[in-house]
Amino acid sequence: MASKPLESVNDALDQLRNENERLRAELKQQEKRYEQSHLELIQYMVESERQAKELKRLNSLLTRAYLNTIEIIQRLIELREPGYTAHANRVADVARTIALKLKVSRVEAQQIFIAARIHEIGKISIPDDILRKSLDELSDEEKRLRFNHYQIGANLLATIPSFQKVSTYIRAIGEHVDGSGFPDGLQGEAIPLGSRIIALVNHWDSLFFVVQRVATPLEGLQEVERFVGSYYDAAIFPLLHAEVLRRYSEMDAPSEKQLRVTELKEGMELSRDLKTVTNVLLVPAGTILNASIIQKIQRYQNIDPIAGGVYVKRKTEEA
Repeated sequence: MASKPLESVNDALDQLRNENERLRAELKQQEKRYEQSHLELIQYMVESERQAKELKRLNSLLTRAYLNTIEIIQRLIELREPGYTAHANRVADVARTIALKLKVSRVEAQQIFIAARIHEIGKISIPDDILRKSLDELSDEEKRLRFNHYQIGANLLATIPSFQKVSTYIRAIGEHVDGSGFPDGLQGEAIPLGSRIIALVNHWDSLFFVVQRVATPLEGLQEVERFVGSYYDAAIFPLLHAEVLRRYSEMDAPSEKQLRVTELKEGMELSRDLKTVTNVLLVPAGTILNASIIQKIQRYQNIDPIAGGVYVKRKTEEA
């Protein structure tokens, strides 16, 4: 009779040992599954990091290719319109600042910046004899082609997906808020904001830095203001006014003037070395032009164009 309780105890101990062994085996399986999961997680993290680095590298290459394309376009325009790059970069910088003050997104501000940098791309397709003439010398048909370069440039860019938004800004730079502009006769806010900003900044910069029709930044602003409400957006002009006076003063007035080869005259003094696109030093800075030197420059312009434009000291140009 006493052996039965003992047997029951032994059976209970056996069951406990068996359950313990089962639990140990289960724990080992769980440890193996955990180690495998942990290993897979590490492999996933390593692969994700690798892919992220590769994506970052590809995005960097894409960005660099995009920026290189913009620089190439600027150089092409520079060949047709010497001195363009410095003008376009100033316009782009001011235009982006104004756009950000108008609370546009940084992406849109950057697109406006890019459009301003290459806003005269359409001039690539305009014949040299038209570009070199003054407006008074152009026929009606030549004027139409000259003034149509924004639309031409926009059409060139519109076929490239990454430049489509930029092309819409360039197309409408010649539009006026009163509807009298070109090519589509858009009015007011129907004109893209980027186009309205670039047109305004472009006019001021051209007056002060390019054609140098005004002696001070303020005089340039006063000249531009005459067209506010008809050509330009009255809401944007105060921002241009503030930004110009913040950045520039009378001290920034150019001491030299950029001229076309056909505009050179005897007695002018070169303010910069005159080099061709193949980097041939044609005439050094400080040279006083005479008929023979001007003829030499004009001959080279037809076979190895002048790089970066011809710059003369302003006092000799005015004389």
